[in-house]
Amino acid sequence: LGQLLGDKLVDQGIQADVILPIPAPPLRRLLRAGNMTEVLAEGVSQRLKLRRLTGALCFVRSIRKQSNLKPAQRRRNVRNSMTVSRTHDFSGARVLVIDDVLTTGATADEAARALLAA
Repeated sequence: LGQLLGDKLVDQGIQADVILPIPAPPLRRLLRAGNMTEVLAEGVSQRLKLRRLTGALCFVRSIRKQSNLKPAQRRRNVRNSMTVSRTHDFSGARVLVIDDVLTTGATADEAARALLAA
C-alpha cells in the first residue's frame, strides 16, 4: 500500500525532502506489534527514494483513542501532544507527513503545529 501511495504522490508531482511518519502514541506502541504508519511511510520512502525519519516527531503526553471522539474532542485530545526531537532541524525542509488514517485532520494539524514551532 505504501508503494501505491508513493506512485500516486509521484503522479501528483509531490516534492519533499524527507518523510516523517506520525508516531504511535506511547500506550498504543506498547500494545501493538507494529505501527502501520511507519509501514506506509517505508513504502513511500522506497518509492520516492527519500529518507524516512522515525522518532523525529514524538508524543509528549498520552492521548485518548481518536476514533471514539467527536471532531471537537479530537482536536482537544491532540492539542499540544507532539513535539519535534531536538536532534532534528527541519528549517526550510519540505516535510511529507504520513499517517494511516485521516478523518478530521486533527492529528495532521497537530503534527504541522509541532513542525512549524520547531
